[in-house]
Amino acid sequence: MQARCEYSELTVPIDGSYVAVAVAYVDEISKKLGFEEDQRKKIALAVEQTVANVRELISEPGGRQNFEISCERIPAGLRVIIKERGMPFDPSRIPLFQPRTEDRQEPLELPDIPLLRDLVDEFSIHNLGPDGQEIHLVKYLRDKSVEDYFQACELEQFQEPSPKTRKRISDAGQFNIHLMKPSEALEVSRSAYKTYGYTYPNAHIYYPDRMVELNEGGQLVSATAVTVDGELAGHCAIFRLDAGAQSAEIGQAVVKPEFRGQGCLLRLTEFLINEAKSRGMTGLYVHAVTSHAFSQRVATRLDFAACALLLGYVPTSVTFRDIKEELTQRETFLVQYKYLEKPGPLKLYSPSKHKDFIAKLYGNLGVTPRFEVPGKSQAAVLQSESILKTMTAASMPPGYASIEVLRSGENIGAEVKNALKEFRLKRYDVIALYLDLRDPLTFHLVPEFETLGFFFGGILPGASVGEALVLQYLNNVAIDYDAIKLDTEASREMLAYVKHQDPNRG
Repeated sequence: MQARCEYSELTVPIDGSYVAVAVAYVDEISKKLGFEEDQRKKIALAVEQTVANVRELISEPGGRQNFEISCERIPAGLRVIIKERGMPFDPSRIPLFQPRTEDRQEPLELPDIPLLRDLVDEFSIHNLGPDGQEIHLVKYLRDKSVEDYFQACELEQFQEPSPKTRKRISDAGQFNIHLMKPSEALEVSRSAYKTYGYTYPNAHIYYPDRMVELNEGGQLVSATAVTVDGELAGHCAIFRLDAGAQSAEIGQAVVKPEFRGQGCLLRLTEFLINEAKSRGMTGLYVHAVTSHAFSQRVATRLDFAACALLLGYVPTSVTFRDIKEELTQRETFLVQYKYLEKPGPLKLYSPSKHKDFIAKLYGNLGVTPRFEVPGKSQAAVLQSESILKTMTAASMPPGYASIEVLRSGENIGAEVKNALKEFRLKRYDVIALYLDLRDPLTFHLVPEFETLGFFFGGILPGASVGEALVLQYLNNVAIDYDAIKLDTEASREMLAYVKHQDPNRG
C-alpha cells in the first residue's frame, strides 16, 4: 500500500455551525501546500457546499452523527475526502454534481453557486456499503501550463513536413529512448499542444511541472525519444495506475511530424513494455482511435489484441493526428490488451448470453478461462452491502462517466439503477459500467442491467474491479458504426458483435 504523504483528518458533528470549522481546516492545509488565494477560495467553496449539501441530505432530527474530513498531499496537489457513516443519500440530489457536456448549456440548480467541476479538478463518489459513503475532491497546484512558456506563434499546430524538412533517421537505433528527464517535460508539453491543441482528455500533459511531479510520485511513467542531436522526437507514457489494478494504460503518444513513420512510436512502446515488466505489472492496454487505424497497427505489431470497444468515448472537439476534418460523431476507441505475465487459472461467471464471445476474446489474448454457473449457496454468501465507485474527472473525456462495482451485494441492482439515473439526468453522453467476471453475481446481474439499456462493450483483464466485463449506455447519442475503422478481422468481428447488442441501433 502506498504511504500517505502529509495526511491529516478531522471529525466534526453534522451540525451547521461546524461547516465553517471544516472549511477552515481545509483552507489551512491548502495554504500550507502552497495554493494561491484564488485557488484556496475555490477549494473552500467546494468543501463548504459539499459538506452543507451532504449534511442536509443525511442529518436526522435529534441525531448525533459525525462526519470525517481528511486532507492528503498527493503528487501535484491535494485530495480532500468527506466521509459520512450515516443514512445513505442520493448523490444526484447534490446540485453541484453536474458534468460539462458537449454542446449543452445547463442551468444551475442553485443560483449563483458554481458547479463543483468548476471548483476542483476531479471528484468522485464512493459507496462503501456499511462503511458509508465518501466524496473525493482533488485540486492540483496551479502549475504553469505550456501557454505560459511560449508565445502563440510557437504553439501553432504542427504542419506536415515537406520532403526537404522531413528528418530522416537512417538507423532506428539513432533514437535514444529513456525515461523522461525533468528538463524534457516542457518540450513534451509543447509537442502535445501543437498536436492536440487543448483537447487531449488527460490535461496533465499540458503542465510540465505537474508531469515531472507525477513521474516522481509513480503515478505516471513517461518515456521520450531523443535524436543524437538532442532534439525531442516523441513521447509515450504509462498511466491510470489505479489502486488494486494489475494493468495500466499506455498512451499519451506524441511524435513530431518530421519523425513519423520511422519507428519512433514503436520503440517508445517497446521500451515502456519492458519498463512495465520490471515494475511488476501483469498487463497493459491501449486506447486506439477508430477514425484511422495507425495506432491500432502499432499495437497489433506488438501483440496487443482487441478486447473492448468504447463507443463515443471522446467528444467531437478532440483533435487527433492525421485527421484534418472535424469529427462528425463522438470518437469510438478500440481497447487493445497485452498480457505481460499470463495469469493463473481463471474461474469466471459470465452470463450465458456472452460466454462464447468472452471466451473468444480471452483466447485472442492467449488465455483459456474456466466458465462456471454459480450455485444458490454462492449467491447466498454474497448478501452483503455493495461498494460502488462512480467517477468523472479531469482525466476523463467530457460527457463520459463510469460506474465501477467493486463489490456486489443484495442492493446492487437498485444502486446501479440510481447511479445511471443520476448520470442520465445530468446528461452525460456515455456511461460505462464495470463488473467483475470473477463475481458469481455478475452471472445474474448482467441481464438485469441490460434491461436498463446497458449493452456489451468487451472485457478488460486486471482492472481495478478485477476481470472486468465492460457494459456501456448511450444517453441519446447516435453511433454510425460504418464510420468506425478497424484494422484486424478480430476487431471487426467485435464491432459486429457490439453493434448487434446495441439496443439503439437503427
